[in-house]
Amino acid sequence: VNQNDNTGKTISAEIIISKEEVDLGFTGIIYRNNMVETTAGSSIIPETGTKWCDIETSTGDQYDCFDEQSECEQLLVDEGYTDTDTCEQITGTFGGVGDYVTSASAIRTKTYNVYCPIGGGVLTCGNNWWYPTEQDCLDDVDTSVYTCTAGTITRPCYLKHEVENNIIEDTEVCIWYNNHEFCMGPNYWETDETTTTNKLQTAMETALGTQADSCFSNSGIAYCNFGDFNCNAIASGLVDCDDGYGRCEVGRDGSSGCE
Repeated sequence: VNQNDNTGKTISAEIIISKEEVDLGFTGIIYRNNMVETTAGSSIIPETGTKWCDIETSTGDQYDCFDEQSECEQLLVDEGYTDTDTCEQITGTFGGVGDYVTSASAIRTKTYNVYCPIGGGVLTCGNNWWYPTEQDCLDDVDTSVYTCTAGTITRPCYLKHEVENNIIEDTEVCIWYNNHEFCMGPNYWETDETTTTNKLQTAMETALGTQADSCFSNSGIAYCNFGDFNCNAIASGLVDCDDGYGRCEVGRDGSSGCE
């Protein structure tokens, strides 16, 4: 009560504090090519809670979700969706990136079981003509010419995420061709179509160690093709690559996914 009584006095003590080490999560590079949509700043681990989500009014489909209502509503304004979408508060599980690997070689060489039409000059199963099931193949091809045969394909187009403490900091879309990797991040576009096309061609040919079959631009898109593979840079800031099996893309805001 009266600290004057303590004048000139001392105390000596030993304090021992112990605490379990906090697990801050994964830090490093991850790779994936699944259909899960995610954005920069989101966790690679799904989280349960309540968020404000962009809902398409005509279908009820749910898109980007945010912690704050204002963030969701600003997205609708920025993307011009105020007449077609609304922001609704949703409770559930959000985030995560689905299946991923931490080794680039693991995703480049992973094979997927499919059915391919063999015949009519087609001798082997290729990335550019396949079906997920035998029935899908039978329903779509001329069975007097082609035989739907089980085979495998690879998916050398993928997303590369730089992660710190489980949070996505940066994303690139990548393609593995000619035993070389080319990656590009969002907002790759330069001042005009010609400049961007030249930039893309130089970067891809240097990275992949071979010449492009063709590079050109049209209506705000710069293209470069290498066989069945191609990568594009778009004036809106989006970038994407296609491997003949599917396409992966990164939006100008770091949103990403494959199809």
